[in-house]
Amino acid sequence: MDVFLTGLRAYFLTISAFLLTFWLPIVASAQPLQDIGQSIQKQQLDIKKEQETLQREKLQRELDNDFKQLAPRIKEPAIKSADGQCFVIETILFAGLSGLPKRALSDVTEIAQAFVGRCLHLAEMSDIVSQINQYFLDHGLVTTRAFLPEQSLKKGELLIRVIVGKVKAIESNTLTTRNLTWAFPVESDQLLSLRDIEQGLDQINRLGSNQSTIKLIPGDLPGQSVVQVNNIKNDRFYARLGVDGTSIQQGDDYRARADFFADDLIGINDQLIVNYNQSLAETTRSLSKGLGFDYSFPWHYSLFSISGNRFEYENIVNGSNQNFEVSGDNTVFSLAANHTLYRNRSIKLDVASSLTTKDINNFIEDTRIDVSSRRLSVFRVETKHKQYLWKDMTVFLNLSIDAGLDILGADDDGQSIYPDKAQFVKYGFLTSAYKPLYSDLLGVWGLGASAQYQHTGDILPSSEKLLVASSSQLTGYGPLNLTGNTGGWLRFDANSPYFYRSDTTGAVLSSRISLMKGWVPHNSLQPFNYGNATATELAFIAQGYGFSLELMIGKTIASSSSLIAEPDNPEFGLKLAYNTL
Repeated sequence: MDVFLTGLRAYFLTISAFLLTFWLPIVASAQPLQDIGQSIQKQQLDIKKEQETLQREKLQRELDNDFKQLAPRIKEPAIKSADGQCFVIETILFAGLSGLPKRALSDVTEIAQAFVGRCLHLAEMSDIVSQINQYFLDHGLVTTRAFLPEQSLKKGELLIRVIVGKVKAIESNTLTTRNLTWAFPVESDQLLSLRDIEQGLDQINRLGSNQSTIKLIPGDLPGQSVVQVNNIKNDRFYARLGVDGTSIQQGDDYRARADFFADDLIGINDQLIVNYNQSLAETTRSLSKGLGFDYSFPWHYSLFSISGNRFEYENIVNGSNQNFEVSGDNTVFSLAANHTLYRNRSIKLDVASSLTTKDINNFIEDTRIDVSSRRLSVFRVETKHKQYLWKDMTVFLNLSIDAGLDILGADDDGQSIYPDKAQFVKYGFLTSAYKPLYSDLLGVWGLGASAQYQHTGDILPSSEKLLVASSSQLTGYGPLNLTGNTGGWLRFDANSPYFYRSDTTGAVLSSRISLMKGWVPHNSLQPFNYGNATATELAFIAQGYGFSLELMIGKTIASSSSLIAEPDNPEFGLKLAYNTL
């Protein structure tokens, strides 16, 4: 029996009291009470799975786009051998530094000062220029150059001339002036920084219909460049259709999904995503469906979004004398903003905030069940760090704080008799790393590791608990579902080289091996539904002609005695999708 459904004894006692008060004339046994409570908890858990799936897909799109622009740090040039005559340098002067940021002026001067008072060979003087130019490259000033003009060194003065690179214009073959203005945080006659150009490309390539690259064309004056944005523009309207069952032994686990994308609706690199999903099995007695949207638009180093979704369910629970209709809905609306605080060649650091309202309702025969219904307003602030390490390893780190607020009609803890808090505080940590592993014998394997942890000192509503073990994360967990106020999970993936690859059609075959462990500690806030569970999964993946197919087999290989025993038989799952783009 599902861990999430069987552990909340207090919940079932409250449900039972509710039913005995309002439905005593028609309730003849205790079994329907437990069935109704389990039905409500299961549907709320299914809704949580769907919402987390949407969040994971959104985060993955963001990471895929951002890591396209990031790259490993360039190796600094080696110092040339010091030969020939030596000149004592007492002063290093600069010409042409106007137009550089104050921080760059200070850093360049500091690089040069390290050589003052020394007897320098010509090779060492060239090394000063090389270090300065390397600094410009590391900070994205790719068209700014330092060089040594012809000069006399007899007076001990060394002159370094700098030509500051500036933008003459930003042009494109398919993008409008409005597209470019909203995406690129730089204008004509301003300092040309590759960081600004990369940010603009991020905002444009965020749309699936765009494939943009840049080319710097020399302008009329020294240091001037025209930023030419070459964009391959595909259909602005596209869709992804799919069916999946992450534990297909469960009869109600099949779901149909449809995502519709509309890019650049009003010409500002905006995007609208509309998604719909619905259960496919047992539709005569059980139905759940969800509809959502996500609209976002950029402005230079910021991205703003408005999103919402609504899930509904209906179940028929058999009673001794009659059947009960159990139903519910979950409505979420969110406003969010993301701003890039810092980026260089290999690092991007963002800060984000959001305000989300959640209206969760459960009903028995159209009568609202207050014990399991909530109205929440949640404010979140988070940081997102993306970085290339060493040559080819990518790392992502996310730190977040969520706080439940007593605003916008949210439940007030001061007037609530229930133990879970609407005004809560929780802390989150999410990280992932990926590295390709090259082998002449085994080919190229992709190794990945990811982890998430949540901590709180409050008893959280069900929607705010962390899901640490579920078939939506790994097929091997099967019917096991484990959530907690505090808890975490750790996952490892190994992606195999392609078994087959067609250069003409683009069709590929590969596999993935995964291992995951989730845990929830036992404490006063978590007297039930605690423990740990470990599962493994083997997936076979086929892609081509717009289709993608995953066939998965997995098994729970270890679990705490407080949880259900791991099943003897393996679990099977599938994901089938078609992308029209």
